[in-house]
Amino acid sequence: MSRVNRGKDFERQFKKDWLRCFPETFILRLRDNVSGYKGNAKNPCDFLCFPKDKLYMLETKSHYDNTFPFSDLTQYEDLLSYRHCKNVVIGVVIWFIDHDRVIYVPLDTITKMKQDGCKSVNINKLNGYDYIEIPSIKKRVLMESDYSILIV
Repeated sequence: MSRVNRGKDFERQFKKDWLRCFPETFILRLRDNVSGYKGNAKNPCDFLCFPKDKLYMLETKSHYDNTFPFSDLTQYEDLLSYRHCKNVVIGVVIWFIDHDRVIYVPLDTITKMKQDGCKSVNINKLNGYDYIEIPSIKKRVLMESDYSILIV
């Protein structure tokens, strides 16, 4: 059975929800480099957001099934180079389509998972790892999410 790629839809919904949660704040969608080759994007993340006093570097992913494979996070190495920057928060927002759940996984958590031998983020095996469940309500297809939980 063929599945619809919801990635761009999720990106648009993320931006809409972020602006609803944080009106009149900075959010920038970094454009994908179109070179004709899959996985050839050079941007470190999808969004730069500045809701308060920290810069958020956020990658958004949508995925079917139970797991989001780390091999699909092609920006990982690029994001690592920013993790020691002061007042910069780095992570991945993942919509697990089949589970109607949106979670935020900090880059440090992904690093720990990799060190523990994990090959993916498994929505059913998050115990012991830091992540944030994003409050979300399913609309017709997409999730409407409240990202204010991310700002401390």
